Amino acid sequence: MLTNTEFRLQVQNKINEFKRIYRSSLSPKWRASIQLNSLQIKRKQINLMNDKELYHACQNLANTLTHIQEAKEKRHQGLDAFINDLQQTLQHFRLFENIMIHEKSFCQKHLLNVIQHTQSLQLSINKQSLDAIQNSGKTLIEIGDEQCINQLIELMQQHQDQSRYFSQLANYFLSLKAVYDNNPLCH
Repeated sequence: MLTNTEFRLQVQNKINEFKRIYRSSLSPKWRASIQLNSLQIKRKQINLMNDKELYHACQNLANTLTHIQEAKEKRHQGLDAFINDLQQTLQHFRLFENIMIHEKSFCQKHLLNVIQHTQSLQLSINKQSLDAIQNSGKTLIEIGDEQCINQLIELMQQHQDQSRYFSQLANYFLSLKAVYDNNPLCH
């Protein structure tokens, strides 16, 4: 069994919610058009999937249910709500180093890491803090939104008078951001 990541827990809750809707709210006519076994969302199947496979299984589930809804004369409102909720959940996650991460919380964690190490560098310069800032900064520039990246660069620029390291890191992050902004393969 794979580790329970934030993504896995949220998606499993959504799938269990769908199964409850399926069993309690769908008429036999609807259940006949939606074969639960063909959707590959049984607990054993889900437990064997990695995050990437689970993400694709959820996308397939949403697409399959959407197609079934479109083929019906009357749409099932509960299924529509489930599809929208599942799609919104999937939009908040992305694949990073073979795991699905919640972009916003992941970026906030790295930004907080940079802030903490920046404060420790004000007391004394150490390689561990510089490396942590550089690694978290690279990760933020790679996957972060514009607001997080700007906060990172502003933080380095605010402290550049205290040490040349902050000035160098600000220039490094600005250069790295320019590379990512100009390279369509990075996104």
